[in-house]
Amino acid sequence: MKKSRFFKESKLRKYKDKAADLIEKGKYEKALSIYRDILDAFPNDTTMMLKLGDLCRRMKMFPEAVAVYSAAAEYHAQSGRLLQAIAVCRVILEIDASHSETQRKLAALYAQKYGSAEHSGVLDVRKEVAKEKVLPAEDEARLTDADVEVVIPKRPEKLPPVPRAVPSAPPIPVEVYEEEPETDLNVTARVNTLTENEIIEEESSDIFSDEPPETLSFEDLPGDDGALRLDFTPLFENDEEPSAVYEQEDLDEYLAELKAEGLTEELEAEERELYHEPRTAAERNLILNISRPAPPPPVLPPIPLFSSLSESALFDLINDLPLRHFDALETVVKQGEHGNSFFVIVSGCVEIFRDGESLATLEEGAFFGEMAMLFPGPRHATVVTAEPCELFEISNDQLDTLKKKHPRVASVLLEFAEERLLNNLLNTSPLFAPFSATDRQSLMDKFEPYLVESGSVVIQEGEYANGLYVVVIGQISVTMQVANGEAVEVETLNGNDIFGEVGLLTHQRSVATFTANKQSRVLLLPREKFNELIMTHPQVLELLASLSETRLAAMNDMKERVYQAHRGVNR
Repeated sequence: MKKSRFFKESKLRKYKDKAADLIEKGKYEKALSIYRDILDAFPNDTTMMLKLGDLCRRMKMFPEAVAVYSAAAEYHAQSGRLLQAIAVCRVILEIDASHSETQRKLAALYAQKYGSAEHSGVLDVRKEVAKEKVLPAEDEARLTDADVEVVIPKRPEKLPPVPRAVPSAPPIPVEVYEEEPETDLNVTARVNTLTENEIIEEESSDIFSDEPPETLSFEDLPGDDGALRLDFTPLFENDEEPSAVYEQEDLDEYLAELKAEGLTEELEAEERELYHEPRTAAERNLILNISRPAPPPPVLPPIPLFSSLSESALFDLINDLPLRHFDALETVVKQGEHGNSFFVIVSGCVEIFRDGESLATLEEGAFFGEMAMLFPGPRHATVVTAEPCELFEISNDQLDTLKKKHPRVASVLLEFAEERLLNNLLNTSPLFAPFSATDRQSLMDKFEPYLVESGSVVIQEGEYANGLYVVVIGQISVTMQVANGEAVEVETLNGNDIFGEVGLLTHQRSVATFTANKQSRVLLLPREKFNELIMTHPQVLELLASLSETRLAAMNDMKERVYQAHRGVNR
C-alpha cells in the first residue's frame, strides 16, 4: 500500500475504520500494515497508538501492549492531557498490576511543572481552615452588628482566586477500553515452526503467552532516535503472499463509499491500480515505530485538584483511581440518592438535571458531584450521559486513605472543594449574572466566608442584618412570629439563594429569623460594601428590590392566613 495515501488526513477516519473491520475478521497482518502507515504519516496520533495497544493485548502480546500504552500516556501527559494519560494508566494496570513506571513519570512531570503541594505557599496560608471555629447550636448564639466577628470567626480574608467554571480541554478522542472476552482468537499470525496453512488456535503459544509481562519502554525496544520499535514481521513471514492489503470485496465496498461522495472514473481507476499493486519487500515488513514525544512546554494547563497534589500523592491517586465506562443516556447519579463521591469527565459529555429541568452540559475535564466532599448526603441533581463517557470516580473513602498517607492533602482537598463551590456560585447565582468574569471575581473578593453550624441563627427577627448573605451550600430556614407568638416557616433557602436584603433596603429590623437547618457555608457582603454595590450597579439594586418585594408579600400572606385560621378557631 502506498504510504502517500495516508497523508490525506481527510481520509484518515476511513483507514482507521477499515483497520478495525480487518481486526474483527481476524486479518491482523493487513490491519497492522494500515497501522504502520498511519503512524509513519501521523506519528503523534495517540488514538492510533491506543488501537495498536489494543491489538497487542488481543494477540496476548502483553509486554508490547504495555509499552505502546505507556507511549500513548506520555504523549497525552506532555501535551497537557493528564486525565487522558491517567485513563491509559488504568488500562496498563489491568494488564500488569505491578506496573509503576508510567504513573511515576506522570506524577513527576506535573510535580515538576507546578511544584510540590506539600511545600506550597498556598497551603501555608489556608492550613488554618481545619482549625476554624463554628457557630454553636444554641439559640442565643446570634449574629448582630456588635458581635458578628466574635460569634462566627471568619477564615483568612483573602480567598483563593476562583477559576473559570469548567477548565476547557481540546476534544481529544479517548477510546473506551473493555476487557476482551476470553475466546479462541483464530489468529492468522504464524511463527517459523508452523507450516504455511497452520493457524494458531492455542492460547499456550509462546507468542501469545499468559505469563506476567515484563514492562517495556522506549529504552527496551529502541528504534531510530529512541523510538519504540515493534517488529511483527516474524509472526506472518510464512503467510501466503497476498496481492494487496485489501481483498476484492473490501475494495468494492470502499469504492462504493467513495462514489457516493462523488468519486470520478479517473480517480477510481487510480484507486483500483493502487489496491492491486503487489506489495514490495519493504511494505511486507511490519515494523511499527512510535517516536518519542517532544519535550513538554514550559507551562502545562493546570488540572483542578490533580495539579495541586505532591508527586507522591498524585502517584498514589493514579494507582487507585477507578475508571468507569458509561453508555449514552445512562444515569450516573440521581437526585435525592446518597452521594459520597465525585466524578471527573475523561471523555464524552453529561447533562445535569434538577427537578427534571436541564441545567447544564459538562464536557471533558469537568468535575461534578464535588459537594459530596464537604457534605456527604443526598445528591442535589441528576447527571445523565449525553454520549458514551469515561469518568473517574473519586470516593470520600479514597480521599480519607490518601489524607492518612499524605496529611497535607486535606488542605488541598478543602481548597479544591471550596473553589468549586464558589466557582459554581459565580456562574449560577443571579446576583453575579450582570457582571463580566473579571467583575464577578472583583465582587467575590468583597464577600467574607463563614461556616454556620446546624441550629445556629444567622439573622434574628427584630435585629438589624449586618449585610447581604448568599448561601454557598447548605440550608437556611426562614421563620417569623405571628400575632399569637407562634413561629411559622415561610421559606427554605438552599445554595445560591440570597437573604438579608429586606432589612438592608428598608433600613429596618429584620422581619424574620434565618436559621441553619444543617451545617452551611455562606458568604457575607458587609453593610457598607453592600451600599457601595447598589450605588454603582443599579441592576443589582433592581434584582434585590424585586426579591425583597416578593419575600415581603409572601410573609404578609402567611401572616394573614395564620390570622384567619386563628379567627376561625376562636369563634
